[in-house]
Amino acid sequence: MSPNLRKRILIAFTFGPLFLALIWLGKSTALIFTYFISLGMTIEFLNFPGFNLSKLEKSIPIIYSLWTGVLFYFNWDDCFLPTLLFFLFVLIVIELLRTSPEGSSTRMGRLLLALLIFGLLPHFGVKLRDMGRVYLFYPLVLVWVLDTFAYFGGKWWGKVKMVPHISPNKTIAGALTGLIGAILTGAAFGFFSTLKMGSSLLLALMAGIIGQFSDLIASRLKREVQLKDSSSLIPGHGGIIDAFDTVILIFPLFYLWFSLLDF
Repeated sequence: MSPNLRKRILIAFTFGPLFLALIWLGKSTALIFTYFISLGMTIEFLNFPGFNLSKLEKSIPIIYSLWTGVLFYFNWDDCFLPTLLFFLFVLIVIELLRTSPEGSSTRMGRLLLALLIFGLLPHFGVKLRDMGRVYLFYPLVLVWVLDTFAYFGGKWWGKVKMVPHISPNKTIAGALTGLIGAILTGAAFGFFSTLKMGSSLLLALMAGIIGQFSDLIASRLKREVQLKDSSSLIPGHGGIIDAFDTVILIFPLFYLWFSLLDF
């Protein structure tokens, strides 16, 4: 067993139970969990090399993440769109006050990504926890199984690269074994919980595909600035983006599914 794999296993068995406990205890502790992911991802992304952002500009997505967590916690859904528009307006005003227009579109694009991807999407975990424990446990277990199956599938059978220009280590075998792991997770939740089997399997299939696109989004952003890992915060994993990038699209997908369909 490689030292890196040992680190990954140690971290998983150390922090996995802690995160599950936070989710189990209630909505308030689930908010702590989503703050950890959202704020961690936002701060890592804003500190990518070459971004040339001022401290004021960096503070806006961080404040937005903090406030969005509050909105989702108290179910102040009517405030969501006005809040987003307000923060977008603030970013535009700050950019217009810059004395030099050089790099404006690039800066604005990166700040929008910080707001919409990292500052917003992880907080849908709070909405899921508000529905009940299983609604947040399910996507988290699926993400863990998906990533684990994809890692070992790629390690053991990965020969053909999937998208080497985005992520050199991702293989077709890893993607397929990750998808199989997601479907098996869907079958388990369909059998052992109150969720309907057919709906659970279909959701797992969609999540198994969309979750890997979520991973590729993060890889593309890192690739742009020649980063392998978003940071070195988590031994064996890299940064918070590296460890939790799959949930970026998974949480909103599960929230929309459970909200719109009779599960």
